[in-house]
Amino acid sequence: RIIAGRPAIITYSLPGPAYDAPRGVQVWIYDPATGAQYFLLSIIKSLWGGNFETLEAIAASLFESSNAP
Repeated sequence: RIIAGRPAIITYSLPGPAYDAPRGVQVWIYDPATGAQYFLLSIIKSLWGGNFETLEAIAASLFESSNAP
């Protein structure tokens, strides 16, 4: 996947026989401009399973520029 123009990997476990609930949703983002790697892990149960879009949006928001004073 691409998040905020950066390569990313999202892993999660879908409900079913092999469901691994404690694993949650994990997002890895690599920023080639800085060489930094970012990792996000959901601990909120509503974000577990296939509901990774919310965590993906949170991750993207970390790279938005701010016009704050």
